[in-house]
Amino acid sequence: MEAVVDEITPEVRAQVAAPRPLDWFITDETISIPEREMALHWTYGALCAVVGGYCILQRHRVADWLGLLLAERIISGAELFVRYIASMPGSPLSDMVPTKKRLPLAQYAQDHREAQWGMRLSFLQMRASQQAIRCPFGAASDVNE
Repeated sequence: MEAVVDEITPEVRAQVAAPRPLDWFITDETISIPEREMALHWTYGALCAVVGGYCILQRHRVADWLGLLLAERIISGAELFVRYIASMPGSPLSDMVPTKKRLPLAQYAQDHREAQWGMRLSFLQMRASQQAIRCPFGAASDVNE
């Protein structure tokens, strides 16, 4: 078993460690939670657009409620995407979205940095206390007692 592990090249290790293309918005810790949620909604919208396009091309009749749901998801995903792009400084879409509807991207980034530093500080304090880190939902521990 060890011989197989030693034969893995650094390029293969980098490919395995790299985030998969479809889940970057979930696994990338450098992106704030609100931005990840928006990316998830964009993805929902895109998938609904693909389903809707498939149904149209295949001339499948879908239930009215399903067609309405697909249309709503497509529209909400597109609106979030436009709001996100318009919120970026110097964006050509900034004239299309009113100031009140723009997203506070700088605040999202600041909140995310503070949360990351708080998590690191909390972890370091726990390590310095020489106590076992315990799961709040049960008796599980990261240290064998």
